[in-house]
Amino acid sequence: MPPSAENQPQPGGTGNAVDVRTMVVGKETSFSGKIASCSRLIVEGAVDATLDNCQHVIVNDTGTFKGDATTENADIYGAFEGRLVVRKRLLVRATGRVSGTISYGEIEIERGGRIVGAIHPYDGSATSHVERAPMARGLAMNRGRRKSARPPDYSQPELSEKNTAGPNGSTAPGV
Repeated sequence: MPPSAENQPQPGGTGNAVDVRTMVVGKETSFSGKIASCSRLIVEGAVDATLDNCQHVIVNDTGTFKGDATTENADIYGAFEGRLVVRKRLLVRATGRVSGTISYGEIEIERGGRIVGAIHPYDGSATSHVERAPMARGLAMNRGRRKSARPPDYSQPELSEKNTAGPNGSTAPGV
């Protein structure tokens, strides 16, 4: 069972300052959309979203997260389905179920926890959905003329009709 003190605001005036960047999706509540940034996301209900920048994601035993998430740390008691990038520590609790494509810095799976899908260590090269989008748009705008989003290599001069030598060695055609 997840620690309940972590889910509760702290008593007194300082509690609001701690909870300013915490998003809680409560039991029997659902959220669908994009979460641009938060310090902590606590999922007790259902979330279908893209999460691009978060310090800590907690999916409690009653919670489900479907979509793409990029975070520093994740603590999964419930269900996660989709693409999960955890730069530091992924902890799958005994009641946790993670499926999809998972990248992790460190991983710990308690007895009973389950992971299904493509799993690999985080090496810093995994890009979020938002980071991939401009590259994909660039390729689409080229309409197949270029096969890569990388800039062309101009270090080698290209040969063209203008640069080829004429019959007597001059660069003017037909001279």
